[in-house]
Amino acid sequence: MAYLRGPDRPALLDWTDAVTHFVGLGPDGAAELPLDQLIHPDDVNLLMADGPSVRLRWRRSGPAAWGWVQIQEQKLLPAASPDGGALPLVLGVVTDIDDLLRGPAAGETVLAQALHQAAEVRRRLLRELNHRIKNNLQLVASLLRLQAFSLTDPAVQALFDQTYQRVACLADIHTGLYMTETVADLDFGAFVLTLAERLPRGLSAVPAGSRIAMQARPGLMLDVDRAVPLGLVLNELLSNALLHGTAAGGVVRSGVVVTDGVLRLWVSDDGVDTRSPAGGSGADTRAASGHLGLRLVRALVAQVAGQLLERQEQGRTIEVTLSLTPVPP
Repeated sequence: MAYLRGPDRPALLDWTDAVTHFVGLGPDGAAELPLDQLIHPDDVNLLMADGPSVRLRWRRSGPAAWGWVQIQEQKLLPAASPDGGALPLVLGVVTDIDDLLRGPAAGETVLAQALHQAAEVRRRLLRELNHRIKNNLQLVASLLRLQAFSLTDPAVQALFDQTYQRVACLADIHTGLYMTETVADLDFGAFVLTLAERLPRGLSAVPAGSRIAMQARPGLMLDVDRAVPLGLVLNELLSNALLHGTAAGGVVRSGVVVTDGVLRLWVSDDGVDTRSPAGGSGADTRAASGHLGLRLVRALVAQVAGQLLERQEQGRTIEVTLSLTPVPP
């Protein structure tokens, strides 16, 4: 409720349905009462006693019923009086705070509701943000694919295909984030299964009949700070294995599991390309010398504080391990 208080009596400026429910009086009935008759007798002297804001009991609907309100007043410029003097005017606003002052339980309930509403607004904004990012990335991926179709040089077309897959990978991640309730976590297990199905069809230079056998289960949740880098890492390793480590009809074996708080991600190929590691380092392998894919993998693994290892047996296996235990500050 808003009112204007002068020397004679208050003038009501705004009287909502909520105020009517609170005091049990409409604006017409309340206008007939002096302001002090709406305030608890023991609290009348509190008005403006402690400055521009005060909490006191206000008449509620029902006999002898009172509820807590907060009254905030602001002195206005004096209005001219008939005798040439100045009449002091005060603008007041009455806010219902009864639920907050009826005890700890009521206050906690109101606070919990406010926090829940704020979290819900944030969740909706993040969902909308992920949805828009996903749409934009899909548009970029489509443009890359259209450009690739117009190319005649197979090597250049292969480069466009790989770039398309990187953008499509990011779009899939934001699609997954949009679909989750928390918005900040990705079902990484479901994502890698989708990636393993899409990649062999999306790379034009993949030997005919090559496929990916993926070991993963939906429900493996990762926060977005880890999901994005690891998603790109897996995309690069799978693409490299399909393009350089398999023959026609070959199988790339891959998986993502979490054991005792440690995530293990691996990709194994058939070993068709027999170029040996350079200097024995797990990162400096046959495709790492100057190739963007493995340079990107090294940078992304370092970003999430993971370890990159390689084993060369019948084929080649690249493995990434990462502790999911939060690091204490």
